[in-house]
Amino acid sequence: MRAGAGVHQVVDGLGDGALGNVFAIQRITAENTTLKQRVRQLTTDNRTLEERLKAARANLRFQDRRVAGLEVKLVDPTAIT
Repeated sequence: MRAGAGVHQVVDGLGDGALGNVFAIQRITAENTTLKQRVRQLTTDNRTLEERLKAARANLRFQDRRVAGLEVKLVDPTAIT
């Protein structure tokens, strides 16, 4: 017996109120699946943004050190950086 056929047999034996409950459960299950996929996507996006932020901060630190070295050379051209 197919799983879908089993559900239809159960639904056929239910009254109208119970049938509404079955459809509500199906809707909630579908919505839950959609929300889980969205959470996974947001988690991935968040991780990507965190990695980009980390790289940008590292780049900024490098640039700060480079500027500081150039400033030292402006003040004392004989300084070794």
